[in-house]
Amino acid sequence: MRFVLTLFVLLSVINKQCHSNQTLWKNPEIVCELKEKEKPVKRFPETTEAVNAYKMADFGKRMNEKFAKSGMTVKEAKTLYKILFLNNFLTKGSYGMPSGNEIQISVEEYFKRIAILKITETEYEIYYKYASCGTNYDYLKIVIENQKITRTQTIEAWKGTYPC
Repeated sequence: MRFVLTLFVLLSVINKQCHSNQTLWKNPEIVCELKEKEKPVKRFPETTEAVNAYKMADFGKRMNEKFAKSGMTVKEAKTLYKILFLNNFLTKGSYGMPSGNEIQISVEEYFKRIAILKITETEYEIYYKYASCGTNYDYLKIVIENQKITRTQTIEAWKGTYPC
């Protein structure tokens, strides 16, 4: 029941953001930054070159520029966020590190953590953030067929890490 209620709230929030289903969806700006005591790590693709906070911030800047336009209408975004949610894509978060306690992410947080770029009717690129032994920022391609995520491919991933 709570899942259905959360899904209802999710769609209500989308409706509040735009008055028309034909309006273009505006992605959130996801700030890619280090928190206190975090160290930058490029998780994918792995690299032997030195990484630093500036390179991680550049990744965030590139992503926000790329995802400034979603290529989707509000109606398409409603459908896609619903599919992601029903496929348990980033529906929980790990907080209170290092304990790693999982909590249900609020609907408002869900929208703030995921930016989507439509490539084709089945392919999308996603930039999102989540917590797991630090703050993670992932850029990936997903394929959705018959309302299921059938394939994911990480393109680039960074992390502000600290010992867990």
